Amino acid sequence: MNKKLLVIFVSTLFVLIAVDIVVADDSAVITIPMNNDATAEIDVTPGNWTPTAGVGANESTGTGGFFTIYNNGTLMVDVEIAGEDAAWWGLSVDGNPSHDFFGLKYRLTTIGTWNTINSLPSTFIDDFARDGVKGFDLWLFMPTSTSTSGFQATNVTFTVSAA
Repeated sequence: MNKKLLVIFVSTLFVLIAVDIVVADDSAVITIPMNNDATAEIDVTPGNWTPTAGVGANESTGTGGFFTIYNNGTLMVDVEIAGEDAAWWGLSVDGNPSHDFFGLKYRLTTIGTWNTINSLPSTFIDDFARDGVKGFDLWLFMPTSTSTSGFQATNVTFTVSAA
């Protein structure tokens, strides 16, 4: 059973993984106004990734920084990342797939290791400099087996705060 998945960054900075094709913006921008005209703002591009991994397979965007995150605000910021369960699939807490559990990992191009995305917010980038730019990749691990062939969607949330 080979299912196509689509990873999308939407304007509220969620990543959507879906079995069906979904259309989205080319980038995601979030701006948080602070006092004294300061802003915390990040932008993530591109807005689409269409992996072709089927059940029991995995696929990454590579190791060259397929996605880019920009700090467009006027402040140095800290960025956290977290994921969510899908409708009938759970998000693996350790990044390893199993029956009806999928895994997600990310890799910043400046760091050589893949890091698990789970439901608890964890550090993505600390002290992200104003006008900073970083590349990153995602790795999707499909469930080893599944009890459903229906539409699946999940969110990966980036949270921004002043550093």
